[in-house]
Amino acid sequence: MRNWGIGLLICGGLAIVGIISEPQEDYKEGLFGTAVFLVGGGYLYNKGQKYLNTMREVAEYSLNQIREKEYIDTLELSKKFQISELEIRQMITKSQKKKFIPFGVVIK
Repeated sequence: MRNWGIGLLICGGLAIVGIISEPQEDYKEGLFGTAVFLVGGGYLYNKGQKYLNTMREVAEYSLNQIREKEYIDTLELSKKFQISELEIRQMITKSQKKKFIPFGVVIK
């Protein structure tokens, strides 16, 4: 999502440059589309960054659990981060694919 947000922000910036560089009488027509690009891009960028930060925190806490308990307790993680267990398991799977968390770990 973050990458899409960056792309939309760039498109919005280019639209602003286009509107400023060639002033015309009907420039107001392009302002709505430009605003949609900028607001949508900002929203997607922000949401994607929050997801990445949450995923990083879940991976760090999971590694701490592995060191202390030798397993990952998804119920404890879901209570701590206020996220459903399914989403926690998806984040753990993605972290394992990116090799942040080892594969042979027991997930309870």
